[in-house]
Amino acid sequence: MRNFSSTLWAGTAVVLALAAAPSAAQTTAQTGPAPVGDSTAAPAQADAAAASDDSIVVTGIRKSLESAKNLKKKSNQIVDAIVAEDIGKLPDIAVSDTAARIPGVQVERGGGEAGRVLVRGLPDFTTTYNGREIFTAETRQVALQDFPAGAIAAVEVYKSSAADLVEAGLAGLINVRSRRPFDFKGREIAGSVWGVYPLVSRDLTPVVLVSKGVYAMAVHPSMPVNTVGELAALAKANPDKYNAAMIGAGAPPHLALTQFTSMTGSKIVGINYKGAGPAMAATVAGETQLLFSSYATMQPMVEAGRLRVIAVTSAKRTAAAPQVPTATESGLPGFVFDEWYAIFAPAKTPRVAIEPAAGTPEALGECVRTEMARFSKLITENNIKVE
Repeated sequence: MRNFSSTLWAGTAVVLALAAAPSAAQTTAQTGPAPVGDSTAAPAQADAAAASDDSIVVTGIRKSLESAKNLKKKSNQIVDAIVAEDIGKLPDIAVSDTAARIPGVQVERGGGEAGRVLVRGLPDFTTTYNGREIFTAETRQVALQDFPAGAIAAVEVYKSSAADLVEAGLAGLINVRSRRPFDFKGREIAGSVWGVYPLVSRDLTPVVLVSKGVYAMAVHPSMPVNTVGELAALAKANPDKYNAAMIGAGAPPHLALTQFTSMTGSKIVGINYKGAGPAMAATVAGETQLLFSSYATMQPMVEAGRLRVIAVTSAKRTAAAPQVPTATESGLPGFVFDEWYAIFAPAKTPRVAIEPAAGTPEALGECVRTEMARFSKLITENNIKVE
């Protein structure tokens, strides 16, 4: 038995030697012996060997990426996360900006910052803070843009639920993990400063003004007014008694309301709604008494007698409703608020590439400068801030 084993091992060694022989012969044939007396052969080979050592070899991984990977690997749920190993390492303003970096998460941006967060296109998710549920009086979530990104340890988005988690919403669950006192050795200070300022007219090249929409003022039928002058007098005599429907700070209805109250010296409370449809529905239901919106949007309710239009805010009457006077004709001279649409191109686009069929870039540029100057003054004087 011992002789058989020795024979088997010897046979295996012979087979391996035969298999390796062609490779060795091929290598020798390709390289060949160096010529005798060739002094450049050895340095050339040395240079080739040195060149092969210049390749970049990645030997490490960021600690934060490794932590996020381990979290995803060890979790029983479908989860994606962003982890900052050191405070202030996330280059974002708010947690909503950080969440936008996670796959499957979208954000709505406005005023230079990320606002509402969507998970796979849905807004119905639950918010937890360090694993504990946190919510407002209205929903089971909070505004993630209220959390500074520099003070958090991680943002974890759970797209499926489990028994050990707080019950998730339809879109899932977002957990904001904060820093703890013993996360650091010694003292750590973090802070951030940012500013938002408009540079639209400098970043874009005006091409052509396409059209102007018709904005109108409408009131609930119960309001004892038929003109803009009567509305101004009523609102001035009853400060903060009446409400106007808006769709967010800095949006056109807000600016139109601010321009109206500034010119008349009246006080009307603005109530925000999630879009033009809910804002109009609130005025139809009597929750608010005044609505600034495009005439096309409110026209069905006007024709049904659910709203009363007291003026259009354009400089001239509109062909869509020639019977409706302008605000100037209705008792407020100089009140003009237009809704306009235009085409812009990237800055420094050659003139030959943007020559429109109708109108001129200069006319649109002048329109933009005039409107920005007018509304910048209005916004500054009334301290309007995007929320």
